[in-house]
Amino acid sequence: MARDEVQVQLPTLDSSNSVATLVNTEASTVTQANGTKLKGFAGCKDNSLQITITNSGSSASSVTFKAGDFANNVMGDLTQAIDGGKTATFIIDNPSRFQTNDGSILIDYATGFTGTIYAVGKHAGLKKV
Repeated sequence: MARDEVQVQLPTLDSSNSVATLVNTEASTVTQANGTKLKGFAGCKDNSLQITITNSGSSASSVTFKAGDFANNVMGDLTQAIDGGKTATFIIDNPSRFQTNDGSILIDYATGFTGTIYAVGKHAGLKKV
């Protein structure tokens, strides 16, 4: 399956390092048949990855975060429901559960799912100069 790739968006820190701003957040349209390959989450600080998915359909549907390739994958896939016409934000506490060998997270959608997705995380490590 050729998955649609979505890059994690990293906000810009202000000069005091106390406020991070993401201007012009870009959501990608979900292609249910393709699924999503979320790239770049390894550049986020622990517990700062937020994946926001909108279900633009009129009825409830679900998304599945696929188990990754490392030890925590024994916990299996994680399927979450999203009500019709609603937006859900998933804060991924343990991304290693879903991390694949290439460093991405794979997301599948229930048949008929329509909507958008974007992901945001804080920078890890030193601030860019």
